[in-house]
Amino acid sequence: QKRQLISIFFREYNLTFLKPLRKIFFKTQHKIIKNILTAGIKKGIFRHMDIEDTASIIFASIRGAILLKLIFGIGDVKAMSNSLFNLITNGIRKDAL
Repeated sequence: QKRQLISIFFREYNLTFLKPLRKIFFKTQHKIIKNILTAGIKKGIFRHMDIEDTASIIFASIRGAILLKLIFGIGDVKAMSNSLFNLITNGIRKDAL
């Protein structure tokens, strides 16, 4: 079943008509994360950072956690969400330095 999911994932990824939609979706999600980071910096909650790179790393971490659960069945969704949230916020919070 896991092999089938991986196969479906890669077949779906290669469908040319989905590529523009996927690109728009990912850009939108990335922008949401950048906006959260920008607002947090302006409010003094987050320290100054490279917003573009940080948003990319956060986005990739979220996607990676989702894929681990969907494809490999690894981890509890709530526990993984909490761990990822703590990792991200403790790594970018101003007072965490």
